[in-house]
Amino acid sequence: MRFLFLFLLFCSLALRAQEPASTQQIIEDIVAERDAEFDLDEIIDNLEIMRLSPLDLNTAGEEELSKLIFLSPEQIQALINYRRWNGLLGSIYELKAVPYFDLSTIRYILPYVKVGDGKPESFRLKYALKYGRSQLLMRYKETLERKAGYIPDSSGESDYLGPPQQLYARYRYTYRRNLSAGITLEKDAGEPFRYGPFRGADFSSAHLFVAGAGRLEALALGDFSVNMGQGLLLWTGFGYGKSPYALSTKRNAPLINRYSSVNENRFFRGAAASYRLGRFTLTAFASRKKIDGNVEGADTSGISEAFVSSFQESGLHRTPSQMEDRKSVEELASGANLSYRNENMKLGLNLLYFHFSRPLRPLDRAYNHFDFSGSRLGGASIHYEYFWRNALFFGETAMSDNGRLATLNGLNFRLDAKTSLALLYRNYDRAYQSIYASAFGEGGEVQNEEGLYIGVASEINSKMKVQAYVDFFRFPWLRFRIDRPSSGREYLFLWEYRPSWNTQIYLRGRYEIKERNMSESEDPLHRLITLRRAGLRLHFSQKINEKISIRNRLELSSYREGEEQRSTGVMLYQDLVWHWQRKPLTLYFRYALFDTDDYNSRIYAYENDLLYAFSIPAYAGRGMRWYLLAKYRLSEALRIEARFARFRYPYESSIGTGSEEIEGNTRSDASLQLQWRF
Repeated sequence: MRFLFLFLLFCSLALRAQEPASTQQIIEDIVAERDAEFDLDEIIDNLEIMRLSPLDLNTAGEEELSKLIFLSPEQIQALINYRRWNGLLGSIYELKAVPYFDLSTIRYILPYVKVGDGKPESFRLKYALKYGRSQLLMRYKETLERKAGYIPDSSGESDYLGPPQQLYARYRYTYRRNLSAGITLEKDAGEPFRYGPFRGADFSSAHLFVAGAGRLEALALGDFSVNMGQGLLLWTGFGYGKSPYALSTKRNAPLINRYSSVNENRFFRGAAASYRLGRFTLTAFASRKKIDGNVEGADTSGISEAFVSSFQESGLHRTPSQMEDRKSVEELASGANLSYRNENMKLGLNLLYFHFSRPLRPLDRAYNHFDFSGSRLGGASIHYEYFWRNALFFGETAMSDNGRLATLNGLNFRLDAKTSLALLYRNYDRAYQSIYASAFGEGGEVQNEEGLYIGVASEINSKMKVQAYVDFFRFPWLRFRIDRPSSGREYLFLWEYRPSWNTQIYLRGRYEIKERNMSESEDPLHRLITLRRAGLRLHFSQKINEKISIRNRLELSSYREGEEQRSTGVMLYQDLVWHWQRKPLTLYFRYALFDTDDYNSRIYAYENDLLYAFSIPAYAGRGMRWYLLAKYRLSEALRIEARFARFRYPYESSIGTGSEEIEGNTRSDASLQLQWRF
C-alpha cells in the first residue's frame, strides 16, 4: 500500500489540468491554512445560501459583500467605487478591470455571484412564505472503538453519563438572502439523552433572521451573533488571524447575523436590529441566556454566596462535574452601535454591557491578577475605516469599565500594480477586560500584548505570487507558565505557482520564537527559556479531468525548548477525488503517513468532511491515517453522505489518556448525514 501511495504521489506531478477547482476546493483553500479547531458554520451557511441565490454584484452593499470571505476590504471598496464611477457591470468578466481583482479572486467568487440589472430585489413577506426553501439535515457520528469513559467500573458506574453517539439535526427555511428561520439540535458523544428542552438534545438553538427589508437592514430574533469593529470589544463569529494570506489583517463581517451553529456559549439569545437612516445606521441588541461555569462554594474569608472560578466553553456535558457546571450562570447582555458612512469613510461607536447572576472570581494566580472579576462588565469602543487613493486606514480603540485601553490600528496600501503592503500595530493593556473579545494577535485573549505586524504580497506574474509576513510581539505582564514579561516573533513565507486554472503548487515556511518558564514550577525566579517552532510544507493539487482530482502534500515540523534535543516530524499524504459523470456520486480518499517524535512536533491537516462538519486532526506519533468520504445524490432534493476515517499506530498499545483512552492501536470514526431540500 505504501509503495502505491508513493507511486501516485510522484506520478501525479506529470499530469496536466483542464478545469478550475470546485467549490469544495475553494472552501479548503480558506480553511486548510488554519492549524486549529474553529467554527465555520456561519461562513458555510452564507456560501450555501449565496450558491442557491447568487449575490448581485451590481446592487450588493458592503454588508453582503463581506459574507464572501474571499474578498478583502480593499476589493469590496474597489468594486463599490468602480460601480459609482463607471456604472453597472456589464458581465462577470468586467471584474478583471476592477482594481485589486485578479483571476484567482474571480474564480473563487464565481459560484456565488451574478451580474444583474442593478435593480434591488424587493422583499415581501408573502413571497418569502410562498417561494422559500426548506432544508432538513440529520447527522450521526461515532468512534467505533470503546473509550475508557464508557466502560463501567466494579460498581457499575462509568465516567461518561451517556452513549458514544454524536447526533445533530437542523431544519432551515430560507428565502433568497432575505429570510432565514430554523432550529438546531445537538447531542455530543458521551452526553445523556434525558437533558435539554428537546428529549435527546443537550443543546438547542432557534433563530429568525430578516435582512434587506428597506431601511431595516437586519432583524434577528432568537439566537444571533454580533461582530463589532475589529473585535476588541466583541466578536462572536469567525475572524481572520495570522495566516499565509499576509494582507488579511482587517476584520470584515456583518454586524449582526443569524446563529445556527453548535458552540453552546459564544452567541446571544434575544433580539437585535439594524436600522438605516441616510448615512447613519443604528444597531441595538439585548440577550438573556444561561452559560456554563465552574461553580465554587463559599470561601474561607466568609463570603457566603457561590461564585464562578471560570466560564466553560467546551459545551461538553458528559460527566457529573460537567453536568453541575451546565447552564449554571445566567448572562444578561446588551449593546449598541452607531455608525456613519460616506464614499470613503466609516466611523462607528460601540457600547457593551454584561451582567452575570453569579460573580466571576478567577483562581488566585499571579498571571491572572488583572483578569475580570465580579458580576458586571461594561465597555465602549470607536472604530474607523478610511480609503485614500491606494491606501486603507482602519482601527479600533476600546476601553473597559476599569478605564484600561486596547487599541489596534492598521494600514493596507498598494505600492504598485502588483505589490501590496500591510502594517498593523496593536497594544492591549494588561488590565483591559472583555468577555467575548477576539481580535488580531498572538495571545488567545485581547489583553497583555503589544505587537507590530508587517505583511507583503506580490504578484510576480499572472501565474506566480509570493506572500510573507513578520510579526514582533511582547507580553508586558505574566502569562500562564510564563512568570516574567516575555516576547517573541514569527515569520512566514509563501510561494504559490498556478501554471493553469486548476493546477496549484505552493511552498510554505513558518518559523516562530517564544519564551516560557524553564520548569513547571510557579517560582517567579526561574528564568525563561526560548521555544523554537518551525514548519515547511510543499503542496501540489490538480484537477486532471472532469472526473479526477489529486492533492499531494509533504510537510516537515520542528520544535525545540532551550538547549534540549530538537523534536521533529514529517507527514506525507495523497488525496484522490473522483466525480462520477454518469452517476451522482463523488468519492474523497486520503492515505497519509506520519512520524513525529512527540506531540510538540505535531502536524495539522485539513480533511474533507460532511457538509457543515469539519475535521482538522493532529498527526502526532508514528502511524498512518486514511479516510473515505462518499457523497451521493439520491434525487434533486435528497442527498446522503457517509465518511469513515481511521488512525493506526502500529507501535502503540493504547491511544489517548484518561476517559478518552482506547485499548489498541486503532481509532475509527464513522459518520452519516442525510440532507433533504424541499
